[in-house]
Amino acid sequence: MKQFKDYYNGELSEFKVINKAQRRKMALRMKKLTKSAAFKKKVEKSKLRIANPAKQRVKAAKMAKQKVIDKYYPNYKESIKWLEKYGNSL
Repeated sequence: MKQFKDYYNGELSEFKVINKAQRRKMALRMKKLTKSAAFKKKVEKSKLRIANPAKQRVKAAKMAKQKVIDKYYPNYKESIKWLEKYGNSL
């Protein structure tokens, strides 16, 4: 299996490891940011733009995967919820 380091092309000088408290703080900051009018306008404007070919390929792959899941495993979402709820006790 390929690791992140295999894809890493050297643009970053180092990996930044953060703890749970820092991650939570960043999450709260982003949550606050998403409520602002300027951010909402920015997101709305970006949705009007045509996605680049790489992003279109990613979206197409996700949609294809979802169609296969919907066709062959119609109760997939319920089974995932069940595993999240009772998976630790198994």
